[in-house]
Amino acid sequence: MAYVYKHTRLDNNEIFYIGIGSHLDNYKRAYVTYKRNYLWYKIIKKTEYIVDILFDNISWEEACEKEEELIKLYGKISNKTGSLCNLTDGGEGFKKHHTEKSKNKIQEFFKDKTYDELHGENAEKEKEKRREGVKKYWDSLTDEERKKRSENAASKMKEFYETNHSIRFGKPAPQHYKPILQYTKDGEFIREWDSTKTASNELEIRNSSISSNLHNNQKTAGGFIFKFKL
Repeated sequence: MAYVYKHTRLDNNEIFYIGIGSHLDNYKRAYVTYKRNYLWYKIIKKTEYIVDILFDNISWEEACEKEEELIKLYGKISNKTGSLCNLTDGGEGFKKHHTEKSKNKIQEFFKDKTYDELHGENAEKEKEKRREGVKKYWDSLTDEERKKRSENAASKMKEFYETNHSIRFGKPAPQHYKPILQYTKDGEFIREWDSTKTASNELEIRNSSISSNLHNNQKTAGGFIFKFKL
């Protein structure tokens, strides 16, 4: 099953984004701030926004159709027909295809920009919203689902690391994965990760930041506290 959601800016109450997501992600896609397009980041840099679920418990095909209808109704900024920052006409889920021109424009926009630069004055609020979203999503999973996701992430990261290390250095990657534990700022245990690489990849927090926190060079990393598993 799927759902259709909208993002509404609070400075003028305009709807600026229409999207769809699967129930498998427990509404995560509607609330996350990463993997958005450059126009979306430009808007939230100026104003806060709210999330609303427009249609729920519908098939993926129906969600795609509704997304197309709503994007057509509200119009897009890119072709000067409306207020939406969507770059496509919808209906294709996350499988969006860009022209070389649009790819270059997107790459230029994101080039060398930090998280704070993308989110502007709302950066701290977005970080907190993201941390809450990640914790809410993780808490909604069963122990079996958590274990499966951790194992899949560890396997993919290890395969990626070993492949790239072999290509770059012509020899197998060293086995230096060391388990770490993730806590909230208040010291509440969240979960265990098999390595800093895996945690960095899944949480989208810089590996160097996690490492600095682990070695007590900074208080937190991405709003969390990390410790080596003894």
